[in-house]
Amino acid sequence: MRIDLHAHSANSPDGFDTIDSLLASAKKRGLNGIAATDHNKITLAHSEMRKGMFLLQGVEAGTKQGHMLVYNYSGKLHTDAFELVEKVRDENGITVVAHPFGMRKDCLRENTFRVKADGIERFNGRSLVSNLACVLNRFAGVGGSDAHIKEEVGNAYTEFGDCEKIEDIWGCLRKGKFSAKWETKVGTVALAKWKKIKKMLK
Repeated sequence: MRIDLHAHSANSPDGFDTIDSLLASAKKRGLNGIAATDHNKITLAHSEMRKGMFLLQGVEAGTKQGHMLVYNYSGKLHTDAFELVEKVRDENGITVVAHPFGMRKDCLRENTFRVKADGIERFNGRSLVSNLACVLNRFAGVGGSDAHIKEEVGNAYTEFGDCEKIEDIWGCLRKGKFSAKWETKVGTVALAKWKKIKKMLK
């Protein structure tokens, strides 16, 4: 079971493609689904099966400490990472620190383990620095492409054991029964950056 746990659709200000397009791209790369994690916007009311693929509810929440991935949660997105983790946990949701050790200001870095999230993003399809830090320090965690265009989907993903239902995935995440995979195609990241530049110049 392979799920890309970090993907942005056109519902994000810097996303370009529909959720269905992202799902189709995931299928082409041999994945079983994606999590829709748009910026500060819970795009899906709930997780679902769509066209035979897992489509998980998620969001990438911007906090003052850095970006957090949140799953299975429909409440308020607190701007403090510590408060957000507590609130999500109270409502049976799941939190993951996104690209924890990247160089940008939206990375938690020294706060990565202090916030006591359910996990960290070991492999991010766009963050070489963070990925290498996780490898060198042998940190376990999930994988997600951080796709902003459909071609990036699957550049990193999370591999689970046999999961027949969405609840099985949440259970595996909580118990640490998964492994992260990193298979970035460099050209897809460059294409995404070019599309962003063209959009800015319009």
